[in-house]
Amino acid sequence: MLDATQIVEAIQAGAAVAAGTSIETVTKLAYEDVKNWLTDTFGGKAKAATAKLEAAPNSEEAQRDLARVLSTLTADDAQQLAPLLENFFSALKRDPASGPALSAAQVRFDLEAERDLSIEEIVDAQSLEMRGRAGQDITIGSVRMAKPDNNSGNR
Repeated sequence: MLDATQIVEAIQAGAAVAAGTSIETVTKLAYEDVKNWLTDTFGGKAKAATAKLEAAPNSEEAQRDLARVLSTLTADDAQQLAPLLENFFSALKRDPASGPALSAAQVRFDLEAERDLSIEEIVDAQSLEMRGRAGQDITIGSVRMAKPDNNSGNR
């Protein structure tokens, strides 16, 4: 099930790419669908928290504010939001201009499977956090971390 952290990270990714002038319209529209759903479902507080996170994507306070709004996310909400997030992430993946905008990607997984759990590839993540539980094996094919950006202070 989706949790608030995953949604906050999607908004951070959207904020990183949506401001780019070379980002494809389909990517921007997919991100707008996610934001509109959040506003329609959680109201003005979600809109304000999203705008605050867009203005300062690395702000822990802005991340906490949106997570607080999302604390009432139900299983039904998550089921409605999941296809919108999938569409957004698919658009990001197809959009060649999104790569540089997401160069400081943080990857977090919280996965559960009754049988095997397999992740084929993780590429260019600045940080990686994974929690997983599987009935049998957890397999990660390959992980290639991004080189730190010496100008940003990330090391």
